[in-house]
Amino acid sequence: MRRGLVIALVVGALADARPAGGEGLDLAIPIVFAENVIVLGPAALYYWRTPDQQGEDWDYRWDWPSWRRKLFTLDALVLDTNKFEANGLRHPLAGALTYQIGRANGLGMLGSTAMNLASSVFWEYVVEFRERPALNDIFANTVGG
Repeated sequence: MRRGLVIALVVGALADARPAGGEGLDLAIPIVFAENVIVLGPAALYYWRTPDQQGEDWDYRWDWPSWRRKLFTLDALVLDTNKFEANGLRHPLAGALTYQIGRANGLGMLGSTAMNLASSVFWEYVVEFRERPALNDIFANTVGG
C-alpha cells in the first residue's frame, strides 16, 4: 500500500495544469497545506469532539503494536458501515474539495487525484488513528474528487 501511495505521489507531482506556453500557476505548498487544513480541520474537530458517536470504532491506540498492524498487515483494513450521509455525501464532497485545491493551485488531473488520495489516507491513518482504516472511505473520497 505504501509503495502504491509513493508511486501515485511521484506521478502526480509530474503532472501539472500549466498551459503549453509554460506560463501558469506554480504549486505553492504553504497555500495547498493551508487550504487542506481548512477542509480537514473542521471535520477533524467534529470527529474528536464527538467521541460518543465515534468511539464505537475505536480499536487502536497511538502505540507501536497498533501502528505495526495498520502499516504492515492487511488485518486492520475494513469496509466500514457508516450511514449514507457519511459515505454517500460527506466523503465525496471532501474529495471534490480536496481535488479542487490541487487543480486551483496548478496540479493537473493526476496530480490532484494523487493529492486527494494522500489526503484520504492521511485522514484514515492519522486523524482517525484509533479506527481501522476503511478502504471504502479512501475510495469514496478519491473518486468523489
